[in-house]
Amino acid sequence: MAKKIVLGFGIAIVFAALTHYGICTFFPKPKWEDYRVQNYYERHKRASAEEKIALEKEKNEKEEIRKQDQQEWATKYFYIGLSMGILAVIIGALIKLPAIGSGLLAGGILVLIESYGHYWMHMPDAPKFISLVIVFILLLWVGCKKIEKS
Repeated sequence: MAKKIVLGFGIAIVFAALTHYGICTFFPKPKWEDYRVQNYYERHKRASAEEKIALEKEKNEKEEIRKQDQQEWATKYFYIGLSMGILAVIIGALIKLPAIGSGLLAGGILVLIESYGHYWMHMPDAPKFISLVIVFILLLWVGCKKIEKS
């Protein structure tokens, strides 16, 4: 029994990490360094009033681009993670081997949590509500039809 629990736990953690790094490999997260103005503070100290305005404008433009790129990345992460998490929950519920099924089920839930975590602050309320209803119904279905009958 202990081996099954450990195996299930391992599958859950590795599946969540695998999904995260898979998404980040094919859709790299925007890096803050790519959006900063080089030597901004040093240049700002030495700049004339007009140069300071230009530097601040450049900084603000780069920050807006960074926010937009971050939101686009979070959106991709969410939809891929949501799909992978739902798929893992369904497969985990259907697999008859307890350790593997439980591991995939738990891993799918971890991936769902992480996907919501990356996108939550960018997500409008309607998609939050709709996706949470879908996931909630799925989990109820798994609990009622698959887990309780085992």
